[in-house]
Amino acid sequence: MIKFSLALASLLVACGQHHSQSGGYLQTSETFRGQKPDSLSSQLSQMIEAGDHEGVKKILDQKIDVNTVLDNGRPLLVHATIQQRPAIIAELIRQGADPVQTDHLGWNALQYAIDMNYIRGWILLDADKRIYENNQLLKFVTRRSSQKVMDQLQNGADPNWTDSDGETLLILAIRSAVSFPAAMSIVQILATWVDSENLNPIDLNLPGKTGEKPLLVARQLGLEQIVELLTGLGARE
Repeated sequence: MIKFSLALASLLVACGQHHSQSGGYLQTSETFRGQKPDSLSSQLSQMIEAGDHEGVKKILDQKIDVNTVLDNGRPLLVHATIQQRPAIIAELIRQGADPVQTDHLGWNALQYAIDMNYIRGWILLDADKRIYENNQLLKFVTRRSSQKVMDQLQNGADPNWTDSDGETLLILAIRSAVSFPAAMSIVQILATWVDSENLNPIDLNLPGKTGEKPLLVARQLGLEQIVELLTGLGARE
């Protein structure tokens, strides 16, 4: 069981407020790729929305790919998380659903669970060790725990590590700062990191999965404070 600190609880409340203000994600089985409404994708969408655990399990037991992307652009695990269906989330994880698979917006299930303040889903997904690929620094960047990020860096973690999609930690933190101002502290820690022996400094110009550098990403997202920080540190677009 995860022990939530008061600070973390406050962050989750803020996440829930952001979700409420943004209108939420609880869209139903609308078509994303123009497929027919009677498709298998539509059936799965409707089962997940209805919380039909047994129905989903029967389809998956027919050797349907557990990482299927639905017509609305969401993988099954992402859709089940958005719909807050814990039994289906657990079933998908049990059958090997990829915990870091992202939807058409570039978000994975854990990111939605955090943003929606869906603690039960977060606990289920957080328990899946594959989501961090044994990289504790990614874990704490995702959680926006600045002290833990600093601890990991001081213990030799690589600040230039990229996830399975080729995204850098710095860019992950920058994107997170759009919705969570608390992530700004993570950006500052990563951007200014130089270890005591200067053996493993951050590369401010390391491009992410789209080939864009952190400074350009921050500018495109309108994060002027981060743009000013990175520019002052010598980052280039």
